[in-house]
Amino acid sequence: MKSIALEAETFRILLMNDCINSQEIIAWADQKIMDEDKPSIDLIELSIAGPDKIADVAARLAILSAGGDLLEALRAALGTMYDVAVKTQPGDLSWLAACLAKIAAEHNNNLPADLKFLVRLDEEFSRAADGTDGDLPTVTEKLVNNLKHFKDRSPT
Repeated sequence: MKSIALEAETFRILLMNDCINSQEIIAWADQKIMDEDKPSIDLIELSIAGPDKIADVAARLAILSAGGDLLEALRAALGTMYDVAVKTQPGDLSWLAACLAKIAAEHNNNLPADLKFLVRLDEEFSRAADGTDGDLPTVTEKLVNNLKHFKDRSPT
């Protein structure tokens, strides 16, 4: 069973990258409250947050994720991002590449081997888009294949 901290950080990553909506997160919080004997006040406050108050939802998720394994949460989020990418393909996934590159940059591009593909991913898409190096269908397929390794970790 995943910890609430891990799930909260996974949902925070997904919310901040437009891969899940706040209603889904609030439904998750509601279910957690029903499952627990003594839910935390932070979980309750997340549950009653308005779905239109995304900043409040993200802030509550950040509080709940304290002490969680951020890289493991990222791996779980990548599983959901794979699902989003597959539904979007063959469309342009440069938006997702930019989100993932930003996450890598937040870790100073110091990532374990299984996450190294995130480093400068946006630059790879940019070079493909302008024809400097490769093409969009090829880099899109590469991204989807990299994300596929994480599909079984998706919480959604």
